Amino acid sequence: MASLNQINIIGNVTREPETRNVGGGTVTQFSVAVNEGSGDRKKTTFFDCDAWDQKSAFVSQYVGKGALVFVSGRVVIDEYTGADGQKRKSFKIRAYDVQLLHSRDGAAQPQSGGYQQGTPQQYGQQYPQNAQQVVAQVREQFGADIPF
Repeated sequence: MASLNQINIIGNVTREPETRNVGGGTVTQFSVAVNEGSGDRKKTTFFDCDAWDQKSAFVSQYVGKGALVFVSGRVVIDEYTGADGQKRKSFKIRAYDVQLLHSRDGAAQPQSGGYQQGTPQQYGQQYPQNAQQVVAQVREQFGADIPF
């Protein structure tokens, strides 16, 4: 039986990305706020994300707080023991594609950190090639009532 672990989000980066070296590679951690609804029904969901190696370099160089990004990746669950001795879980997105849709300062930048080995494209699954295609598909399906 086939299985799939993929998440796609579009939202604003909530803090400056933090990069560090880990076991011969680099990881950049960042958080993205995704808004749903409007007015009294507005809800914001926050996603912790990490990007590794080449994607890490792209995020640390071009993505900053306030930037609008498209993130595609898989959900990763980390288990740990809290200070109170209780077992806890945290969820984050392991990004395999990060695309900058709009920077806070409007400076020119490349659009994508690119797909890497291990992405769903290797397995013949069809996904939009970039965030503009995702936005176009959503607008086509839902019309002008979407909030972006």
